Amino acid sequence: MNENCWLELAQIRKRITESAMSMVFDCIFRKLWLNEVSKITPNVVVNTDISEVESILTTSLIELFYEYLGSSITDVFECFGCTREYANQLGHECVTMDHETRLQLYGDLAFFAMNFEQLIQDFIQRNIQMLNYLNPMFVNKWDMLSIFDSAKSMYICPLILIVCIK
Repeated sequence: MNENCWLELAQIRKRITESAMSMVFDCIFRKLWLNEVSKITPNVVVNTDISEVESILTTSLIELFYEYLGSSITDVFECFGCTREYANQLGHECVTMDHETRLQLYGDLAFFAMNFEQLIQDFIQRNIQMLNYLNPMFVNKWDMLSIFDSAKSMYICPLILIVCIK
């Protein structure tokens, strides 16, 4: 296989993954989300400027995705050095591989291995005081792929982004 074919194949893989992620967010995640919220609180129309609430809830969701992504990558990551029981730490990818490479190699698998139901429950528990704002119109406004991309950026450079968020 020549280099052009390989690059074309990589682009096809990227488009398939993005489509699958979009389907998960649009068809499954939002429905789970709204179903879980409706169990806890009735739909209440809130007549207030919710831009600050949107920012708080979006930041909370990004932080939660960041935590779940890190945990999920740890779960799916297999270190060759650990499986071979290498004594030399330099032979261990768990020590030498940076977060960007881990995300590149294991990010898709980690995303699809996440427990979205638990993530939603954790989000609700963190933001229970603002559940009245979570209605279908609000949840459908979220660009979930951008939120997940922000969580991935936070995973790659956690210290830089934490400073920027504050």
